[in-house]
Amino acid sequence: MWCWGGNTKGVFGTGVASTNQNTPVQSMMTGATQLDVGHHSACAIDGMNRLYCWGNNNRGQITLHHPTDAIETSILAPRQIVVTP
Repeated sequence: MWCWGGNTKGVFGTGVASTNQNTPVQSMMTGATQLDVGHHSACAIDGMNRLYCWGNNNRGQITLHHPTDAIETSILAPRQIVVTP
């Protein structure tokens, strides 16, 4: 995947948060078959139906729990989301 525009919350999934990008940069997410991108976060499903999300996590929307430190506030690279019943 290639992304451009604003990346202040790490929504590109490149491993870093940066300012606006005028040229496309490659995301770390590979093999995506479905993609959903919001204003500050993104999620994708790969060919094995695994869910990955990255970007803003200030309310636990990616890690499924409220972040306890600044490291968890922005998830800069695709992280697999596993939900157990």
